[in-house]
Amino acid sequence: MGERVIINGSGLYFYDPFEGVVQAQAQDAVTLFIGVPVLAIALLAANRGSLRGRLLQTGVLGYFLYTYAAGAFGIWFNPLFLVYVALFGLSIFAVALAAAQIDLPALPAHCAEGFPRRGIIALCFGTAAFLFIAWSGRIVPELFSGKPPYGLLSYTTLFIQVLDLGVVAPLAVVGGILLWKRAPLGYLLSTALLIKGASLGLALLAMIVNAWRSGVESNPVETGVFVVLAAVMLFLAGKTLTSIREIGSNRGLPVAGGIKS
Repeated sequence: MGERVIINGSGLYFYDPFEGVVQAQAQDAVTLFIGVPVLAIALLAANRGSLRGRLLQTGVLGYFLYTYAAGAFGIWFNPLFLVYVALFGLSIFAVALAAAQIDLPALPAHCAEGFPRRGIIALCFGTAAFLFIAWSGRIVPELFSGKPPYGLLSYTTLFIQVLDLGVVAPLAVVGGILLWKRAPLGYLLSTALLIKGASLGLALLAMIVNAWRSGVESNPVETGVFVVLAAVMLFLAGKTLTSIREIGSNRGLPVAGGIKS
């Protein structure tokens, strides 16, 4: 239909389009050198009873779930297919088990006044709105034109947009609403999404740099918004984790309704 696609033609991602491979390789590097070590640190902290460790563990596992859902459904069949499937399936149960370790009713009381509640709420709604506007702009016009949407390349469907519009955006809206209402689930859901988003933000920054190095063109507006979102998520994730009072520290814990941030 007029779109020129360059197939990678070598290595693990032999049949994938070069543009997609540039992104996949950058994300693989971030997952290996940042995601895995951070997850290991979070697991060790969580096993010692650290609430920060448990929240970090849940969020980073959410990143792995998102990453390998995309890998299992989107990457062309290769020798690691069963590894993608295993990581995807294990991540589902790992996220559920990690979240179950957190004392949900007590969670709001462990969020000190520095907890960026309003910032997280704004980020949840802003992220959902951006994903809806950006991806709808690619998809909706082509539903009526009969042409393949931008970014389809040689894939059969827009699997990233499926995850973002079908899972991430709705969860962000629900998490934002629940956090606005100060519901305990809102603290868990929005914080986990924030940490997952910050982890993915690092991968997105790596993708942008690798695409620039490889001469792959990108939408400057989308790229700019992604850079800003990544920076805000990383800042808020750091501020959130430092504002969490550990389970063993009961002095001066605010009640859920007394959090002013």
